[in-house]
Amino acid sequence: MKSELEDILIEKHPTLFRDYGKSPQESCMAFGVEFGDGWYNIFADLCDYLDKLADHEDVYKLKDEFKTEENRGYIVIKRPTIHFDQVKEKFGTMRVYWSMDEGMSEETYNEIHPKERDNIFKFYEEIEGAIRYVEFLSSRTCEVCGKPGKLETKGWYKVRCTDRFCGK
Repeated sequence: MKSELEDILIEKHPTLFRDYGKSPQESCMAFGVEFGDGWYNIFADLCDYLDKLADHEDVYKLKDEFKTEENRGYIVIKRPTIHFDQVKEKFGTMRVYWSMDEGMSEETYNEIHPKERDNIFKFYEEIEGAIRYVEFLSSRTCEVCGKPGKLETKGWYKVRCTDRFCGK
């Protein structure tokens, strides 16, 4: 991706790109976003969605033994921070590898009512669902220009439109 486009994303989403510019020994984000400009829009939409998703607090019901007058039986927990480990093209489609910082302590987890614990994993599932969706979209979007494209599997896998300037 052009450095100007990367710079826009990094400025708008510094937390997601916190490892950008580190050495290759520290992070694969040292190589930046490793795919063509045609996928910029779908990737930028993903970044916007992930930031909105992470900028949220969840309310969990506590076990009865941890209920006090101050907490009224509930705890508010800020969602963990998400960041990219690597973003690239692989086998013709976008791949997004990510991590999140520790969300809550084991002690806090044990205080939450067991029926509420499944909600903790919904955040992870929302992230994975969004990433799988943009990976699917990349399989139908020309990596060069962003027009509708088709995954070509002869030789190197790539998604290209029918425009002769995009490599078809």
